[in-house]
Amino acid sequence: MAEEQAPASTSNTDGDDYAWVADEPRTTVSKFSLNGGDGMFRTVQRSPTDDWKACIPNTNRRICSKFQWGSFPMYQIAFKQMGYRLPFSDFEVAVFRYLHLTPSQLHPNSLAFIRAFEMTASYLGFMPTIPLFFHAFHLQRSRPKGDAANKFGRVSLKQSTKLFEMFLESVRGFKDSYFFIKPLNSVSWQSIIYRGPAKDATRAPLIGPDGRPILENYSRFPLSWRKSHYLKPASDFIYSTEELTVEELSNYEQMKVFVGSFPHKTYEDEDGNVVLDGSGVPLTKKCFIDTRRLLACKSAAEMEACFREMSSIAAKVRKSKAAKEKRQAAVLGSSSTAVPSLGGDGNDNARGNAVVVDLEDVAVNANIGTLSIPSRAGCSAGLVLSNGGARMEYSPVEHGRQYLGLTSSFKDFKIPART
Repeated sequence: MAEEQAPASTSNTDGDDYAWVADEPRTTVSKFSLNGGDGMFRTVQRSPTDDWKACIPNTNRRICSKFQWGSFPMYQIAFKQMGYRLPFSDFEVAVFRYLHLTPSQLHPNSLAFIRAFEMTASYLGFMPTIPLFFHAFHLQRSRPKGDAANKFGRVSLKQSTKLFEMFLESVRGFKDSYFFIKPLNSVSWQSIIYRGPAKDATRAPLIGPDGRPILENYSRFPLSWRKSHYLKPASDFIYSTEELTVEELSNYEQMKVFVGSFPHKTYEDEDGNVVLDGSGVPLTKKCFIDTRRLLACKSAAEMEACFREMSSIAAKVRKSKAAKEKRQAAVLGSSSTAVPSLGGDGNDNARGNAVVVDLEDVAVNANIGTLSIPSRAGCSAGLVLSNGGARMEYSPVEHGRQYLGLTSSFKDFKIPART
């Protein structure tokens, strides 16, 4: 399908000069542009809606290109493997706005962290906020070799205290698997575009001959790659402990205590025997929130079951015992003898022929919808159900903090006020 072209809004003021973008995203052609969309994942919204369409870009387009006004590029992995669905949740939009980045400027593992954080907040019963999220996560920017001062790549999120496992230790094959998203009707259009007052060079509202403000279109988050993010130091996006509210500090501590309560994983050898160190103590590994498993959940019920299993010692013991009995049954009658437990020095690394047995394995499901975010006493959030899903509506909060602000223009967006 050929890409449709349309003039951009006057609010889409960035030029087409992408010399500042690193060579890889600036030169990589989408494989769907070359193969006519063969194998392209097209489920980008929650059923049964038909508000969005995944479209094949022309061969002269790149992930960092500007598409017709209202459309934006996305890597397929976000929808196919990480469960993103349109429209984005208000929290997701708030993160993109705050960073001044379009979603594809974030490394896929970082997109996974955003969803996992929001889902964890939902399970623990508190509202995710921009200050809390950017206290838990810091920024790491990729810079190409040889021209670091002039070119910029993707932005990654790095945890200040590890609570989540990475979606994938090494994300491969995503760089040429991208397409652009096109809104199909007024419903989808209004979820990313709104009308706001036009402004002159001094940022004063423009007034028409009739005395009324002149209006133009604005995006609720960046629709194309932007250089403006990189003009600020990465540290400017981070919130310190002193800048969090008492409630945010409490919620972060709740999250750390929750993850800290997870039972450790036990190393076992190939025959299911627990691996011991030199003192006879089982070798274990600390557990964190399994981001990949969490994002595979298709409903709030699956999400809750996933979290319960992560934090349930009894469930792990039952699964470990069942897995071991299954392995023993498979080798019943064999003349081979079990490999004895290996010694060690008590660290978290398996040795010899020992393997890590993940006692949390469950069936991985591909498609996830937006999950309901339950409100918590004291949180200024409301819940609006729509199309079988749920999206959080942020209301004004105390301490002068700016969150999503759906009525404010993207061009007017500022870093949330420090208190």
